[in-house]
Amino acid sequence: MSGCVAESKKPDLLFDSGSMTDAQWLKARKECLFEAEKAVTPIRPSPVAGERFRKIYILCVESKGIKFLGTSDEVKL
Repeated sequence: MSGCVAESKKPDLLFDSGSMTDAQWLKARKECLFEAEKAVTPIRPSPVAGERFRKIYILCVESKGIKFLGTSDEVKL
């Protein structure tokens, strides 16, 4: 009998978009998801690729003036 190990879900990333409208935040989010995806596409799927994706996504969002607050398991709401 073989078993499979369920992957644990990464905590959500939390940001403070300040006075941005929902449309502005959605646009920034899509752009940064695209940039992060481009950066990790050449890398084989692995934990390293996942961490690189998250790091690039956070840096991209912060470059647009949106503050990264932390992850949902770190931040007390």
